[in-house]
Amino acid sequence: MASRLHTIRISWILVILAATLLLLAGRLWIIQINRGAQLSATAAKARLQLIPAEDTFRGGILDRHLVSLTGAEIRPAAVIFPSLIKNVDELINNLTELGFETNMLRSRLNGGGSNRKLAPFIWQVDVADAEKQKLLEEARLPGLKLVPVFTRTTEKVVASHLIGYLGRITKEKWEELSKAGKTASGLQGGSVLYRRDDLVGVKGIESLFEDRLRRGAASSYWAGTVDARGRFVEGLGLQEIVNTVEQLQREHVVLTLDRELQQKVEEIMDQRVSRGAVVVLDIASGDVLAMASRPSFNPRLPVQVLEGQEANLLNRALEYYYPGSVFKTLVAAAALEEGLVTTDEQFVCNGAYIFETGLTIGCWKKEGHGELTFTEALEVSCNPTFVEVGLRLGRERLIRYASLFGLDEPELIGYPLPYKKGAFQIERFGLGKVANASLGQEGVMLTPLMVANIMATVARDGEYVTPRVVREVRRGDGEVVTRFEQAASRRVIEVSTARQVQEMLAGVVKFGTGKEAQVPVWGSAGKTSSAESGSGIHAWFAGYTPVTNPRFAIAVLVEYGGIGGRVAAPVFREIAGFLRERDLR
Repeated sequence: MASRLHTIRISWILVILAATLLLLAGRLWIIQINRGAQLSATAAKARLQLIPAEDTFRGGILDRHLVSLTGAEIRPAAVIFPSLIKNVDELINNLTELGFETNMLRSRLNGGGSNRKLAPFIWQVDVADAEKQKLLEEARLPGLKLVPVFTRTTEKVVASHLIGYLGRITKEKWEELSKAGKTASGLQGGSVLYRRDDLVGVKGIESLFEDRLRRGAASSYWAGTVDARGRFVEGLGLQEIVNTVEQLQREHVVLTLDRELQQKVEEIMDQRVSRGAVVVLDIASGDVLAMASRPSFNPRLPVQVLEGQEANLLNRALEYYYPGSVFKTLVAAAALEEGLVTTDEQFVCNGAYIFETGLTIGCWKKEGHGELTFTEALEVSCNPTFVEVGLRLGRERLIRYASLFGLDEPELIGYPLPYKKGAFQIERFGLGKVANASLGQEGVMLTPLMVANIMATVARDGEYVTPRVVREVRRGDGEVVTRFEQAASRRVIEVSTARQVQEMLAGVVKFGTGKEAQVPVWGSAGKTSSAESGSGIHAWFAGYTPVTNPRFAIAVLVEYGGIGGRVAAPVFREIAGFLRERDLR
């Protein structure tokens, strides 16, 4: 009996052991086969510390050919590996002796508890100074390495006034983002949450398209191996890990600008225009090919510094100025369209236009131009002739044609414009008001963009097209997610009228005040201006090129430049000459 009980007990033990072995085998199968890859990846990840391989997690701002306008490129960055730092004070002192600002670094290292628990981080992006870069390499400081990082904005940025800049989130902005559920401590409602020390678009395209450009993850990382205690294993080097999903889904804003042309325009301005603006339009489409303003600024500087440079931050291409005599182009077009004057009608200039009340408006040529045709009056910019024609046109018709040319409520597709109330506002009473407005002075203020578009409209045989500066928003995989369509054109003046004005503008360059704007082979047409302001005279030249089948409209403003034909016209000629040379490549 006892032997039988013993046998039964052994049998049960064997059954239990077999069942246990089967359970263990099943568990091992699950671990090794079913979840092996996942667990292996998790283990590998635990042995890695990731360093973002880019300085700002944002989409790019690109030109019409998908070339970066912010100068994006891979540059060396100083990365701190806290687990390798033997002595924080020693590292800080060494960096200070090499000429680096280290207060923020010291605060970060001393405020993080044990250095060995801090993850590696980018301390200084774009160590562009070759001498300092060499010093860091030769110093071989424990805990610091130079790592290649994708820098979104470098000193090669162009169109900075249009693109804008980034800055730390202000208290007010943080509260706004928190209410919208877009902060890491908020309601978790945003698709990409902000942290308190993140960068945010402050001005320009960076600000307008913040929600499209902002991303929450890097597009690639540098991975370093750590040991069981979390210390970086220095000898194994770094391995790049590409975040393919992020790269494909990241959104980029594509402008209509041409980077090569934009850069050339800015180079010319740096030589010739210390204060002013240039706008280049593609006549066929209305696209803005270049928009530059001087003085400029470095968008990589801290916001505190930029906010002390208010004059430099102004985008003068979108600021309002008295256009002066370039506005005579519109007056001529309106008067010809209304049949109030002909191109060969004779006028007499005695040096001034005298009203019955005794009010006198002088001509820039004090002795007068004598007898001349309407065409010649535009060529030499005769004020008395245009006062007379402007009075024939009258206030209401002048305002109506200004509206047809898009001067009352200016638009720029993809970029909301600040409307300046009263920028085009001719008072109801007094012929002198109409007369001054006809000369582009009192009651008339325009932006260089608007002036360029007047010329584009004439060159387009009288068809107005709303300018466009943003073409689309596209993802990294090439899919266009938002398209900014070009606006439909509308007729402003008849083709016959536009052709007459074109001939008159060509005469300005051939025979009149715009001779310095003449472009070899292509030829050019346009109008000069020396517009009086409260504190000086602004120089203008606006026109288009080539004369036959016009392609580019260009407006040049030189603040306090004086005579437009001497100062602004050569700038036009140099820009147009570059366009012609490039066309021959």
